[in-house]
Amino acid sequence: MSGPLRLLLLGSLPPPMGGTTLLLRQLLDQLARRGDVRVRHLETGPGRAGRLGAGLRVAGGLARQLSWAQVVSVHASPPGLAALLPALVPLCRLARRRLVARVFGGSLDVEIAQAEPALRARLERILDCDRVLVETRQLLESLARSYPAASLGQLANHRPLPDRPPRLPTGPARRFVFLGHVTRAKGVLDLVEAVEGLADPPFEVAVYGPEPQEPLVRDRLRRSQRVHYGGLLPHERVAEVLAGVDALVLPTTHAGEGHPGAVLEAFVAGRPVVATRWRALPELVEDGASGLLVPPGDAQALAAAMSELARSGERLHALARGAWRQAQHFDAPRWTERFLHFCTG
Repeated sequence: MSGPLRLLLLGSLPPPMGGTTLLLRQLLDQLARRGDVRVRHLETGPGRAGRLGAGLRVAGGLARQLSWAQVVSVHASPPGLAALLPALVPLCRLARRRLVARVFGGSLDVEIAQAEPALRARLERILDCDRVLVETRQLLESLARSYPAASLGQLANHRPLPDRPPRLPTGPARRFVFLGHVTRAKGVLDLVEAVEGLADPPFEVAVYGPEPQEPLVRDRLRRSQRVHYGGLLPHERVAEVLAGVDALVLPTTHAGEGHPGAVLEAFVAGRPVVATRWRALPELVEDGASGLLVPPGDAQALAAAMSELARSGERLHALARGAWRQAQHFDAPRWTERFLHFCTG
């Protein structure tokens, strides 16, 4: 292609601030710094018009922009892509425009396998795009086995690195933090059980996220003397909170887990992660190098891992160094370059 690449991005931007909207905002910011690409954005969020109105708005906007764009790239979760692509695929093919789909999360294979026939057909339509970018190696390999004709690539979750390396904790660990949806699937009950099961834990734990909706989770947090719920944390305060703790803990068993943003935020802050050996998490957290992995649902093992960091400042500092090294592999400019490669090749 001669001249700057003309790229039309479809997807939802904040507000609200969430994992998918944050990643698209981040990509647009990275692309704006480059001289080899021109970008336009088409919002796909339902807004006041609802999902049907959004679909009509997107189709109309795409029809107007196709004469300008060389490549169309849509960024959404599997349900969002399943709703958008039946209209986008024929439009792009008619206009002979390359269509690249970015799938957020790590569970497209699971969602296809569990879906009713009509939804399954729409989800499988995602794989008809000229290129399908998935978040995790686990999902890439799973889809490649089931759909060998699909044109797949990996676009990992990523974050921009700070100008200066972070100040690493020297330990031993005295403060842990949980960032995420405050649900049973994310491991909040296992976290409470782990900490409450210790006779005299030498550390404190703060939980940040949307107000829990599950009565059992809400009640256990309210009654806990050692795990404290701090409410919803604005994204602009995440770095500040991580700088004030020694490690992140994420004992998730969430079925849709991909590359959790909280883990990457911790690495960028130079904080190790105690997490479950679940789905694609071992792709991020190198057990014994950038954090510690425990079996899913094992509160006793979780307590032991947290206690290990609370006993040894040397161990904590070594894992913090590994966390910062791991952050380099998920630097935003590197993965933005990879995204552009997928758009053109």
